[in-house]
Amino acid sequence: MLATVLSAVAAYAATNLDAAALLVALLAARPDRAAHIWGGLIFSTTLLTGAAYLCAFVGLFVPLPYLGLLGFVPLCMGIARLGTLLLRKSPGTTVGAPGADFGFAAATLVFIASGGDNLAVYIPLFANTGAVGRAATVLVFAAMTVALLLGAQILLSRPRVHCAVQRLGTGATPLLLMVLGASTVMRSGGLDFAVTGLMAAL
Repeated sequence: MLATVLSAVAAYAATNLDAAALLVALLAARPDRAAHIWGGLIFSTTLLTGAAYLCAFVGLFVPLPYLGLLGFVPLCMGIARLGTLLLRKSPGTTVGAPGADFGFAAATLVFIASGGDNLAVYIPLFANTGAVGRAATVLVFAAMTVALLLGAQILLSRPRVHCAVQRLGTGATPLLLMVLGASTVMRSGGLDFAVTGLMAAL
């Protein structure tokens, strides 16, 4: 059981570094949307964990390139935000931050897209353990998600840290989304898969 718990902790930590960076950046950029961002992370983690559990249960392994295609979502969102940043330079405008329409659905979509390739790690993790181990893994993921949220909130509760992250985060959010999206697509083989599919269609 201890080995299962340690494996779950390692898997979550290794696959959610990008989510942690994105969480801090979004919370710093839009503190008024904190509840939506929190909810988006919790719901996306629940969906990804549930999908991995179900796939492992039925013996379905989703090819990594298919999961990598999800990376195009934050990539396109980042490009759109960057376009807004370049076009909107009026004084007193907070640029680069998610817009007023950035709510629960958008946050969920971003976190799912940035963490979709986590399924490649989670599915074998669930498949190689029994029912008790799977339950323990789910509990570990839940506890670490809460810890991630609390850690981000505690970090941003320090005024100096919050101001520094906010200054960096509002301008860096588009770039962060683009980097996360591109890295997801590249490391999963999603780009080659998309190009091959496009060439075949043409």
